[in-house]
Amino acid sequence: MWAIRLQATGQWSEEWQAPAFDEYVLILKGSVTIEHSHGEPVKVNAGNAVFLAKGKHDKSISHYECYAALKSTL
Repeated sequence: MWAIRLQATGQWSEEWQAPAFDEYVLILKGSVTIEHSHGEPVKVNAGNAVFLAKGKHDKSISHYECYAALKSTL
């Protein structure tokens, strides 16, 4: 299991990914939009979290400054 802190200072977007582990994302400041292959995009605001299941295609997009904490089940 690992945990990291992510800081985005402006607009950014990850590439599509399908990790081999579950991931929990807690938004500490700002917001992020999670696009995924199994439904509509989800906007996650500061103080909220999202669970990303292993093997599912997703990517994160931020349009403003954003801080997040990530934790995996690997």
